[in-house]
Amino acid sequence: MNSLCFAFADAVNINFEPLAIEDFYDRHAFANGHRWDLVIEMLIRALTLCKLAGRSEIDISYCEKAFAQKTRVPFGFSPFSVDDYEEALSPAEILRLMTQR
Repeated sequence: MNSLCFAFADAVNINFEPLAIEDFYDRHAFANGHRWDLVIEMLIRALTLCKLAGRSEIDISYCEKAFAQKTRVPFGFSPFSVDDYEEALSPAEILRLMTQR
């Protein structure tokens, strides 16, 4: 996932280094039901939000915003912002939120 995140960030000239830690990757995978298609989709959405904001370095808030947009869950309640995210949000619930239309 590290290589994937850096490759997409490099393509749009965003520094991904601030998020390049195991905790982020665990949360990102969990937030997307451990599905690669959703992981990539949310990564692109977060990078797009960061780029549109005129930033050259990403931070966790863009992932939180991307999650809120995709799932319609209120900003601030996501695997990126909740300490006990594995207990607060079940994998089945995350997958349901991510795939509902």
